[in-house]
Amino acid sequence: MPGQFGAAVLQRETRGSSGTAPGLQETRRTLEALNAKAAQSPLSDDERRERARLTGELDGGETAGPLPREVLAGQPEHASANFMLGASLVDRGDAAGIEPLDRAMKKAPDCTMPACELASAYFEQAGEEKRAEEYRQRWTKGRDLEEDAYLERNRLTGADEFLAHGLDGAALQGVVRQLVKHAHLKAAYLARKAVLFLPELPL
Repeated sequence: MPGQFGAAVLQRETRGSSGTAPGLQETRRTLEALNAKAAQSPLSDDERRERARLTGELDGGETAGPLPREVLAGQPEHASANFMLGASLVDRGDAAGIEPLDRAMKKAPDCTMPACELASAYFEQAGEEKRAEEYRQRWTKGRDLEEDAYLERNRLTGADEFLAHGLDGAALQGVVRQLVKHAHLKAAYLARKAVLFLPELPL
């Protein structure tokens, strides 16, 4: 449904099974291991990014603390880290959070709606109605774009073009595991529809 792209905030960067009980347990174990490693030695850029992501998944970003900054130190344009940092700052009434929210939207258009909600709420509370309205208008444009993307992805026509599926090995194996459950299935052909709206987001 419309809104699915922004709601998860960069779904492609945070996809996983942590929403289920077994997945949540695995998330906690992974985060505990990363926290333990961080206490002993510096983490790699990938490990810092994963640590910040998992922390945000488990507590909604409330205690992410310096983790987004650790990621941004090595990857200043990282969308999820910018969003987490911006959200944390504006939630405390700090205008410094607007800049990372803008960077997150620029890097990942699917961040537009949640980032604009945060920014417009901040400016409303600050009494800056003009700035709040700017972000409300950006929210509307983001919503319209997501609706167009949703409709495009859920409609097939004879003019559609299809591309190679583009799945990595792990994702492909996940699809295969689901398909083999259907004993009547003789063959499956995987492809990816070429889209105009939000092409950077997976179908």
